[in-house]
Amino acid sequence: ERAHILPVDIGDLAGVGLVLEAEQVFEVQRDVAHQLLLGRVPRLVLDAPALVDHDAGVHAGEQHLRRGEDVVNSHSLFVNILDNHTEDSDFGLFVSETSIQTQKARVQAKGIFDEKEVFEMFAWLTPEASVMAFFRDNYLLGKPPPVHPLLFWSMDYTRVPAGLQCDYLDLAWENKLATKQLKLGGQAIDLSKIAYYTYIMAGSTDHITPWRGCYRTTQLLGGKVDFVLTNQNHTQTISNKPNKHMKYWMAPSLPADSDEWIQQAVVYQGSWREHWIDWLKQHSGALSTPAADLGSDAYPPLDLAPGRYVLER
Repeated sequence: ERAHILPVDIGDLAGVGLVLEAEQVFEVQRDVAHQLLLGRVPRLVLDAPALVDHDAGVHAGEQHLRRGEDVVNSHSLFVNILDNHTEDSDFGLFVSETSIQTQKARVQAKGIFDEKEVFEMFAWLTPEASVMAFFRDNYLLGKPPPVHPLLFWSMDYTRVPAGLQCDYLDLAWENKLATKQLKLGGQAIDLSKIAYYTYIMAGSTDHITPWRGCYRTTQLLGGKVDFVLTNQNHTQTISNKPNKHMKYWMAPSLPADSDEWIQQAVVYQGSWREHWIDWLKQHSGALSTPAADLGSDAYPPLDLAPGRYVLER
């Protein structure tokens, strides 16, 4: 009997493209939770991390299916792009084969894509809101910076090793996952063979993963897909508490053209998260009494959250 359900984010281990580690995550979660609800939340830079993280997890899932093991119940993708087109955003104006090679050479010379460069890259995606507004209000007018949880969160920088950053750049530029040319462990990845129930959420004002790019994933997967468009931006879609201004759109079909989708979409008042939770319930096992203790006999808890790594110096 299923004791409890834990959402799985395969990004931490699968982000480096190591399929064996992704399969290990599957095994641990299945032992603890008895079923898998895959989820992917954006992390790091550009759209490529979604490609890597999603792909390794899908590959691991495919391996289980080949062995006759149906271990995945559903799959959720939040503000992620798997079919990358440079024209999706203004940032694409600066992307070319020359700029990619220049960036790779620069990163390889330093050995790392450091936190300052990560911060600046995101800031210049929206120069007025993320650069000039702070320069004008804080530096010129002497106003204190606004107090907001997202600003505090955004200061938690991420360093990216040179090899990983170069892989991200290649994945985003070559777009091999969407064209079925990407291989992991010698196995070509064909997303059309993925038959999981999938929930895709995008933000209508998202400048990092524009919603039309997120929508293209609906044409890649082979299972039943639900696409939900919210009236928020990239980070607000995940972080904002439900409020009276929230709304989202859904449509009865998923045509190839996103313009056709938006023409038939119906608006709903409220938070997409409530709709998602109901969706999860429909694609999960029956409710049962949660386990009294975390973990399992084979995989006991190691430390209290957030873990011992935050104490390392």
